[in-house]
Amino acid sequence: MAAIATHISTNDLQPYLIPMIAPIYRIANDESIRAQMSRNSRSLEKEVLDLIQKRAGTTEYFNAYNKVRQRILDVRRERKHQRVMRAMNDPEEHARRRIQKNEMKSRKCQLRAKEFAKTKIRLTTKKRRID
Repeated sequence: MAAIATHISTNDLQPYLIPMIAPIYRIANDESIRAQMSRNSRSLEKEVLDLIQKRAGTTEYFNAYNKVRQRILDVRRERKHQRVMRAMNDPEEHARRRIQKNEMKSRKCQLRAKEFAKTKIRLTTKKRRID
């Protein structure tokens, strides 16, 4: 993205702002992706966005950035609305999915506890009862 921004003139950059900002915005704001990224990647995303802002101009950049942000929020809002509508139309299916989700959570928690117990260092020995 940075290479494209530097090679295109500032007048020709305007139509490409949204396609350039959208993937970087998703990476910058998605917590599941950010957890896997290194510090170098995080600083690189900021550098690229700053470069695009300098090349395009502040107002054009923020207009494009807000369009990307609004589009993503609209998609999330629409998905949430669809989930609510499905829950209203088929409450049994919704209840079944919710139960299944909670079972998965409990299994995951149990697995995490077992893994922790395996790696736990035991400093004391177990005392045996003598009857």
